[in-house]
Amino acid sequence: MGLNTDQLAAFEAVARLGSFTAAAAKLHLTQPALSRRIQSLEEQLGTSLLFRKPTGVELTQAGGRLLRFVESQALLESHLREDLGQSESAEPKGVVRLAGYTSLLHTVVTPCIGAFLRSHPRVGVHYQPTQDIRPVERQAELVLRAETDLLLTVSDFGNRDLVSHFIGNQELIAVESTQYKVRREVYLDTRPEDQTTAEFLKAQPGKTPQYDRSFLYDEDGILKAVFQGMGRAIVFRSLIKKGMPCRQVKGFKPFLWPLYLIYRKQAYHLPAVAGIRDCILKDAKRFLN
Repeated sequence: MGLNTDQLAAFEAVARLGSFTAAAAKLHLTQPALSRRIQSLEEQLGTSLLFRKPTGVELTQAGGRLLRFVESQALLESHLREDLGQSESAEPKGVVRLAGYTSLLHTVVTPCIGAFLRSHPRVGVHYQPTQDIRPVERQAELVLRAETDLLLTVSDFGNRDLVSHFIGNQELIAVESTQYKVRREVYLDTRPEDQTTAEFLKAQPGKTPQYDRSFLYDEDGILKAVFQGMGRAIVFRSLIKKGMPCRQVKGFKPFLWPLYLIYRKQAYHLPAVAGIRDCILKDAKRFLN
């Protein structure tokens, strides 16, 4: 017996929204009716698909596989409709979602994909910041849950469900103002969860120095604060341009962060996603440092 489409739709809504309440509202169902559909689907498959927690819903391993099946079916249906309907053009179209640290998205991804977007006006992109996602391993869930199409990250998440391409190493350096007296004991981070400074200093030879932290909640704002002498900061070398009123701090060796492009392992990707992916894989290394 084939899988029930209403039950699959109920499961997909809960998986994407992470909430029975939100999914029931979206599908115009009562929560008991929604729960019955999920329960029937689990009974048919003979496995649990969701973990119910006070904070929401998480997918089991089987649930993750089923969600990817649902997504693949939707992609195949979409392209079958286009093929049978002889769509206007074979041009890539749609919105491609890219997740990662905003500094990397802007300095590495943007220059890679500009020409592709100019050549394919029906393709758009949405950037999704990942700075607040801790621990870093949780970033992979964005891809597994189909909440993003491509993930730029410093961790290798390659496994049977995810493809991981090593792009290259990005250099982190310590910088300070050249205009004003520097508060050398202060290091600027985006937020308390930001471990960039801690990891950089820990990687230096000798004893890790004592330091104070200042949180600015904005990556661009950190450089502006460095210019004003508000403290030192650990930044990607690619962010520092000629003429900026800052310099690399002597005595600290650069710290290398590997950079990976992650996406779901599946037989078919939308042309827009594949096009953006290929641009990044081809050119990203040129923009790392």
